[in-house]
Amino acid sequence: MKSVKAVLFDYGGVLTEPVEAMLAAIAADCGADTTELAALLVGGYEDGDHPWHRVERGELPFAELCRWAAEEGNRRGWRLDLHQILEHMAAFEFRPEVLQRIADLRRRGYLTALVTNNAREFGPVWREQLDYGTLFDTVVDSSDVGVRKPDPRIYHLTLERLGGGAPEEAVLLDYFEVNLAGARAIGMHGVFVGADTAAALAELEALLDDERQAGRGRVTSSRP
Repeated sequence: MKSVKAVLFDYGGVLTEPVEAMLAAIAADCGADTTELAALLVGGYEDGDHPWHRVERGELPFAELCRWAAEEGNRRGWRLDLHQILEHMAAFEFRPEVLQRIADLRRRGYLTALVTNNAREFGPVWREQLDYGTLFDTVVDSSDVGVRKPDPRIYHLTLERLGGGAPEEAVLLDYFEVNLAGARAIGMHGVFVGADTAAALAELEALLDDERQAGRGRVTSSRP
């Protein structure tokens, strides 16, 4: 039995407030149903050849995704312009409780990481929003590394960057259950972060407390 030493966080929906408001705003602007728009843009979310997935793996330029989405939208009678996403990202509101907890975890000796499925073209927006170097020991962007959640390889890569700990020594907080399923499949712990920030953070602390009470040892950071 191994103690948790690393806590991994998603970006959209975990560091930030839930992303449904952004999707709803884009849907309303283009005349689409929110559920239908989500199905078009993201597909089943599981890793595959969907254009959105290819953008997040750095295989397809965002401009190509925008052209594809506009054409698909036209077939449905929508006026879909995905360039709006950049404007919405710039206006994202962060969850202060989550940011405070990350800083607290680092003070307590836990390693922390940001693991995000993102487009390369979004980097200039979200990377300027926070001091990620203060919050995290490493930042793993799917478009930089060529692999996206829930592919287990992105979790293994993150753990390698954190010093090579075992999956059982890490917990992922994520907005998508499918990402958590991918992490759990390799032995990681998982915490779903929905609208209730306090509930998710309480679940995380309960997990860490259970680890300590089980006598698995007080976590010791491998940070230099």
